[in-house]
Amino acid sequence: MTTPQLERLQEKWYRKVKNRGKVWADSVRGKDDAYVQGLSAKTGVAPETIRRSKMGVGYRDFAANPDEYVPDYEAGIEAARKQNKWAEKFYKALTTPAE
Repeated sequence: MTTPQLERLQEKWYRKVKNRGKVWADSVRGKDDAYVQGLSAKTGVAPETIRRSKMGVGYRDFAANPDEYVPDYEAGIEAARKQNKWAEKFYKALTTPAE
């Protein structure tokens, strides 16, 4: 269940992020070192260890060619819109009592 207002906000969100794939790709291109340093600072794991990890190697490959992932990004945004995910989750978060 959602409200008409939430559905309008979802459409606004969709329009805003749908065509941002290029901006998203540009924002991560070549940023693998910053990613590793940030993870290291937060987790205490040595940067060298992170770089050699499956996650580090995967992110390095991703940051080297993020344009390859833009179609997946756009498909995910479209799927979330079709499934009404954003509005449903937001409605649930607003109406679930705190424990």
